[in-house]
Amino acid sequence: MLVKLPAPLLSLLAVAALAIPGRAADIVDQGTFRVFWNDKPLGTELFSYETSGDSLMVSALVLHTPDQANGQDTLRKDMLLTLSARDQELRGYKSTEQFRGDRTTRGLVLGVGDTAFTSYYQLNGHGKGDRLVLPPGRMFVVDRGVFVLYDFICRSLHGKTFDQRPLTMFTLGTPDTLVEATAVDLGREAIPWGSKTVRARKLKITDPGSEFFVWIAPDGHMLRWSQPAFALRVEREAPAVKRRARPRAG
Repeated sequence: MLVKLPAPLLSLLAVAALAIPGRAADIVDQGTFRVFWNDKPLGTELFSYETSGDSLMVSALVLHTPDQANGQDTLRKDMLLTLSARDQELRGYKSTEQFRGDRTTRGLVLGVGDTAFTSYYQLNGHGKGDRLVLPPGRMFVVDRGVFVLYDFICRSLHGKTFDQRPLTMFTLGTPDTLVEATAVDLGREAIPWGSKTVRARKLKITDPGSEFFVWIAPDGHMLRWSQPAFALRVEREAPAVKRRARPRAG
Protein backbone atom coordinates (compact mmCIF):
# COMPACT_ATOMS: atom_id res chain seq x y z
CA MET A 1 0.00 0.00 0.00
CA LEU A 2 1.31 3.47 -0.93
CA VAL A 3 -0.13 6.70 0.51
CA LYS A 4 1.06 10.21 -0.36
CA LEU A 5 1.74 12.43 2.66
CA PRO A 6 1.37 16.24 2.75
CA ALA A 7 4.58 18.29 2.94
CA PRO A 8 3.92 19.82 6.43
CA LEU A 9 3.71 16.34 7.91
CA LEU A 10 7.10 15.45 6.47
CA SER A 11 8.91 17.96 8.69
CA LEU A 12 7.31 16.42 11.78
CA LEU A 13 8.27 12.94 10.61
CA ALA A 14 11.87 14.04 10.08
CA VAL A 15 12.06 15.10 13.71
CA ALA A 16 10.38 11.90 14.90
CA ALA A 17 12.88 9.79 12.98
CA LEU A 18 15.71 11.18 15.10
CA ALA A 19 13.93 11.12 18.47
CA ILE A 20 16.09 9.22 20.97
CA PRO A 21 16.25 9.06 24.76
CA GLY A 22 18.03 12.03 26.34
CA ARG A 23 20.94 10.11 27.81
CA ALA A 24 24.68 10.29 27.35
CA ALA A 25 25.90 8.23 24.40
CA ASP A 26 28.55 5.52 24.72
CA ILE A 27 30.83 4.97 21.72
CA VAL A 28 30.89 1.34 20.56
CA ASP A 29 33.11 1.85 17.51
CA GLN A 30 34.29 4.63 15.25
CA GLY A 31 36.54 4.91 12.26
CA THR A 32 37.15 6.18 8.74
CA PHE A 33 36.44 4.70 5.32
CA ARG A 34 38.59 5.81 2.38
CA VAL A 35 36.76 5.78 -0.96
CA PHE A 36 38.58 5.19 -4.26
CA TRP A 37 37.41 5.37 -7.86
CA ASN A 38 39.74 3.85 -10.46
CA ASP A 39 42.26 3.59 -7.60
CA LYS A 40 42.21 7.38 -7.16
CA PRO A 41 41.05 8.94 -3.86
CA LEU A 42 37.44 10.11 -4.12
CA GLY A 43 36.56 10.94 -0.53
CA THR A 44 36.20 9.88 3.08
CA GLU A 45 33.50 8.72 5.43
CA LEU A 46 33.78 9.25 9.18
CA PHE A 47 31.46 6.92 11.07
CA SER A 48 30.47 6.04 14.60
CA TYR A 49 28.40 3.44 16.47
CA GLU A 50 26.96 4.73 19.75
CA THR A 51 24.41 3.53 22.29
CA SER A 52 22.04 5.81 24.15
CA GLY A 53 19.39 4.31 26.40
CA ASP A 54 17.76 1.48 24.44
CA SER A 55 18.93 2.82 21.05
CA LEU A 56 21.92 2.05 18.86
CA MET A 57 22.82 4.96 16.62
CA VAL A 58 25.00 4.66 13.54
CA SER A 59 26.14 8.03 12.19
CA ALA A 60 28.34 9.09 9.30
CA LEU A 61 29.79 12.18 7.66
CA VAL A 62 30.56 11.63 3.97
CA LEU A 63 32.85 14.03 2.09
CA HIS A 64 33.46 13.37 -1.61
CA THR A 65 35.64 15.71 -3.67
CA PRO A 66 35.60 14.53 -7.32
CA ASP A 67 37.88 17.01 -9.11
CA GLN A 68 38.15 20.55 -7.79
CA ALA A 69 40.52 21.47 -10.62
CA ASN A 70 37.53 21.26 -12.96
CA GLY A 71 35.27 23.25 -10.67
CA GLN A 72 33.43 20.34 -9.06
CA ASP A 73 32.18 21.02 -5.55
CA THR A 74 32.61 18.83 -2.50
CA LEU A 75 29.64 16.61 -1.76
CA ARG A 76 28.73 16.49 1.94
CA LYS A 77 26.30 13.95 3.38
CA ASP A 78 25.27 13.52 7.02
CA MET A 79 23.53 10.30 8.05
CA LEU A 80 21.90 8.85 11.16
CA LEU A 81 20.54 5.30 11.39
CA THR A 82 18.61 4.55 14.60
CA LEU A 83 18.14 0.95 15.77
CA SER A 84 17.05 -0.96 18.82
CA ALA A 85 20.11 -1.68 20.97
CA ARG A 86 18.63 -5.05 21.96
CA ASP A 87 17.95 -6.66 18.58
CA GLN A 88 19.02 -3.99 16.02
CA GLU A 89 15.43 -3.54 14.81
CA LEU A 90 15.18 -0.54 12.48
CA ARG A 91 13.64 2.55 14.15
CA GLY A 92 14.50 5.39 11.81
CA TYR A 93 16.82 6.79 9.19
CA LYS A 94 17.77 10.23 7.94
CA SER A 95 20.40 11.55 5.54
CA THR A 96 21.00 15.07 4.29
CA GLU A 97 23.13 15.66 1.20
CA GLN A 98 24.47 19.04 0.12
CA PHE A 99 25.95 19.37 -3.35
CA ARG A 100 26.14 22.21 -5.87
CA GLY A 101 23.73 24.38 -3.93
CA ASP A 102 21.05 21.73 -3.49
CA ARG A 103 20.01 20.14 -0.20
CA THR A 104 18.45 16.67 -0.44
CA THR A 105 16.97 14.92 2.59
CA ARG A 106 15.93 11.27 2.70
CA GLY A 107 14.39 9.45 5.62
CA LEU A 108 12.47 6.49 6.98
CA VAL A 109 10.14 6.62 9.97
CA LEU A 110 9.00 3.55 11.90
CA GLY A 111 7.26 3.04 15.21
CA VAL A 112 7.73 0.17 17.63
CA GLY A 113 5.67 -2.77 16.41
CA ASP A 114 4.66 -1.03 13.16
CA THR A 115 3.73 -3.12 10.13
CA ALA A 116 4.27 -0.14 7.81
CA PHE A 117 6.80 2.65 7.47
CA THR A 118 7.10 6.08 5.88
CA SER A 119 9.74 6.94 3.31
CA TYR A 120 10.12 10.66 2.64
CA TYR A 121 12.10 12.80 0.22
CA GLN A 122 12.82 16.54 0.27
CA LEU A 123 14.71 18.74 -2.18
CA ASN A 124 15.44 22.23 -0.89
CA GLY A 125 12.58 21.96 1.59
CA HIS A 126 9.94 20.58 -0.78
CA GLY A 127 9.10 16.91 -1.09
CA LYS A 128 6.76 14.01 -0.61
CA GLY A 129 6.30 10.90 1.50
CA ASP A 130 5.07 7.38 0.84
CA ARG A 131 3.54 4.95 3.33
CA LEU A 132 4.75 1.41 2.60
CA VAL A 133 4.19 -2.06 4.00
CA LEU A 134 7.11 -3.27 6.12
CA PRO A 135 8.43 -6.62 4.86
CA PRO A 136 8.88 -9.49 7.33
CA GLY A 137 12.29 -10.02 8.92
CA ARG A 138 15.15 -7.52 8.97
CA MET A 139 15.26 -4.79 6.34
CA PHE A 140 18.61 -3.15 5.56
CA VAL A 141 18.77 0.45 4.33
CA VAL A 142 21.02 1.31 1.38
CA ASP A 143 21.70 4.96 0.54
CA ARG A 144 24.04 6.13 -2.22
CA GLY A 145 27.57 6.79 -1.02
CA VAL A 146 27.03 5.75 2.63
CA PHE A 147 29.25 2.72 3.20
CA VAL A 148 28.76 2.23 6.93
CA LEU A 149 25.32 0.88 5.96
CA TYR A 150 27.16 -2.05 4.33
CA ASP A 151 29.31 -2.31 7.44
CA PHE A 152 26.10 -2.79 9.45
CA ILE A 153 25.07 -5.60 7.09
CA CYS A 154 28.45 -7.26 7.71
CA ARG A 155 28.04 -7.00 11.48
CA SER A 156 24.55 -8.47 11.23
CA LEU A 157 25.94 -11.49 9.36
CA HIS A 158 28.87 -11.94 11.73
CA GLY A 159 28.90 -15.34 13.42
CA LYS A 160 26.27 -16.77 11.07
CA THR A 161 27.22 -19.83 9.00
CA PHE A 162 25.74 -20.12 5.50
CA ASP A 163 26.58 -20.85 1.88
CA GLN A 164 23.88 -18.48 0.63
CA ARG A 165 21.60 -16.21 2.62
CA PRO A 166 18.76 -13.92 1.49
CA LEU A 167 18.86 -10.22 2.43
CA THR A 168 16.04 -7.69 2.19
CA MET A 169 17.40 -4.28 1.20
CA PHE A 170 15.54 -0.98 0.83
CA THR A 171 17.46 1.23 -1.59
CA LEU A 172 16.74 4.94 -1.38
CA GLY A 173 16.53 6.41 -4.86
CA THR A 174 14.15 7.70 -7.50
CA PRO A 175 12.14 5.62 -7.04
CA ASP A 176 12.87 3.76 -3.81
CA THR A 177 13.33 0.04 -4.38
CA LEU A 178 12.74 -2.94 -2.11
CA VAL A 179 14.92 -5.80 -3.37
CA GLU A 180 15.76 -9.33 -2.34
CA ALA A 181 19.53 -9.76 -2.43
CA THR A 182 21.67 -12.84 -1.84
CA ALA A 183 24.86 -13.07 0.22
CA VAL A 184 27.24 -15.84 -0.87
CA ASP A 185 30.09 -16.96 1.39
CA LEU A 186 33.35 -17.11 -0.62
CA GLY A 187 35.49 -18.31 2.29
CA ARG A 188 38.50 -16.69 3.92
CA GLU A 189 41.05 -14.49 2.19
CA ALA A 190 44.23 -12.97 3.60
CA ILE A 191 44.31 -9.23 2.92
CA PRO A 192 46.73 -6.51 4.06
CA TRP A 193 45.31 -4.05 6.57
CA GLY A 194 47.65 -1.43 7.94
CA SER A 195 50.82 -3.08 9.21
CA LYS A 196 49.38 -6.59 9.37
CA THR A 197 47.63 -9.26 7.33
CA VAL A 198 44.07 -10.23 8.25
CA ARG A 199 42.25 -13.42 7.29
CA ALA A 200 38.95 -11.83 6.32
CA ARG A 201 35.67 -13.49 5.45
CA LYS A 202 34.74 -12.60 1.88
CA LEU A 203 31.11 -12.33 0.76
CA LYS A 204 29.55 -11.64 -2.61
CA ILE A 205 26.23 -9.81 -2.41
CA THR A 206 24.03 -9.61 -5.47
CA ASP A 207 20.61 -8.21 -6.26
CA PRO A 208 18.76 -7.96 -9.60
CA GLY A 209 20.76 -4.87 -10.59
CA SER A 210 24.15 -4.97 -8.92
CA GLU A 211 26.97 -7.06 -7.47
CA PHE A 212 29.56 -6.13 -4.86
CA PHE A 213 32.02 -7.81 -2.50
CA VAL A 214 32.82 -7.26 1.17
CA TRP A 215 35.70 -8.44 3.35
CA ILE A 216 34.83 -8.86 7.04
CA ALA A 217 37.29 -8.81 9.94
CA PRO A 218 37.23 -11.59 12.55
CA ASP A 219 35.34 -9.27 14.93
CA GLY A 220 32.63 -8.58 12.32
CA HIS A 221 33.38 -5.10 11.00
CA MET A 222 33.91 -4.39 7.30
CA LEU A 223 37.51 -3.92 6.16
CA ARG A 224 36.90 -3.56 2.43
CA TRP A 225 34.04 -3.04 -0.03
CA SER A 226 34.39 -3.37 -3.79
CA GLN A 227 32.16 -2.97 -6.84
CA PRO A 228 34.40 -3.85 -9.79
CA ALA A 229 31.77 -2.96 -12.41
CA PHE A 230 32.06 0.71 -11.39
CA ALA A 231 35.75 0.66 -10.34
CA LEU A 232 34.73 1.59 -6.79
CA ARG A 233 36.64 0.45 -3.73
CA VAL A 234 36.33 1.34 -0.05
CA GLU A 235 38.92 0.61 2.65
CA ARG A 236 38.58 1.00 6.39
CA GLU A 237 41.53 3.02 7.66
CA ALA A 238 43.75 0.97 9.96
CA PRO A 239 44.70 2.42 13.35
CA ALA A 240 48.05 4.15 13.52
CA VAL A 241 50.95 2.01 14.66
CA LYS A 242 52.08 3.08 18.10
CA ARG A 243 55.81 3.69 18.24
CA ARG A 244 57.67 2.53 21.25
CA ALA A 245 59.28 5.29 23.26
CA ARG A 246 63.05 5.30 23.01
CA PRO A 247 64.89 4.96 26.33
CA ARG A 248 66.53 8.15 27.44
CA ALA A 249 70.28 8.23 27.15
CA GLY A 250 72.28 8.29 30.34
